[in-house]
Amino acid sequence: MQPVRIGIIGAGHFGRNYARILSSLPAAEVVGIMDADADKAAALGGSFAVPAVTSMDELMGLAEAVAIVVPAAYHAAVCRQALERGLHVMMEKPFVLDPDEAGELTLLAENKGLRLQIGHVERFNPAVASALEIAAVNRPVFIQAQRLFSHNPRIADVGVVMDAMIHDLDLMLAFAGNAGYALHAAGVSRITPFEDLVQATLSFDGGPLCSVTASRLSSRVSRRLEITLEDGCLEVDCPGQKLFMHRGGSSESIPVREAEPLKEELLQFLRCVRSGDKPLVSGQEGGRAVALACRILETIKLSETEGVKDNAENR
Repeated sequence: MQPVRIGIIGAGHFGRNYARILSSLPAAEVVGIMDADADKAAALGGSFAVPAVTSMDELMGLAEAVAIVVPAAYHAAVCRQALERGLHVMMEKPFVLDPDEAGELTLLAENKGLRLQIGHVERFNPAVASALEIAAVNRPVFIQAQRLFSHNPRIADVGVVMDAMIHDLDLMLAFAGNAGYALHAAGVSRITPFEDLVQATLSFDGGPLCSVTASRLSSRVSRRLEITLEDGCLEVDCPGQKLFMHRGGSSESIPVREAEPLKEELLQFLRCVRSGDKPLVSGQEGGRAVALACRILETIKLSETEGVKDNAENR
């Protein structure tokens, strides 16, 4: 396969991981790194022998594809610019912050015959992928997802739903397909202007009941998934890439292959650019996760408004 000429837009934490992996892959030729902070781009480029460029226009002129790893508020504008220039796009999650923009960008990519892949990297976690396969033939009854960690000041532009919970929302939608759902959600803000802890419950029509919790107020780190089936329970240790089946009072470890999820994700993007195949998480799937995330945020806001109203009426 001829290497894909790819540029990286964003030289922050995620940009470094993308640069590390892409610069090591024979299927990729990293033609440049660009960041609003030129010194940061130069430093990152120097670490991986990749040229730093000073403008997106220059970078897009060198590339046939771009990886976008900038703050979420800029995702839509940068993605649109790349697609309009005829470039394939690997977009870090969340896709965008508005479902309507997600639909517009997905349609733009389709009309131009371009690959648009969204970085829901948990789909490429071998333990999660194996759990999805098992659940597909063993009807899930109840799914619990938990994502706990302490606040990182580096994430200053979005709350815990768009930053972290959206990974598990994508997984819930993957389990449930296109089924409709009823939603209940609550959240609190303690250390940022955004929601810092959220619990959401989704009841899918003809499908599983799902409980999703995300918190950046925790003193411990936990990323786990539990899937109750009709005849047992799957437990996924996401960071450890371990999968267990609990059934009838006994437990067994299910072997899964070892892999770095981000590397698997980027390899699929490069293959799709060359083959024309649809990515596992295209703009359509990324847009569905954004739409659900926005519904959760709207539900939290509505419950807060009603709570204030109830308190006022009870005084």
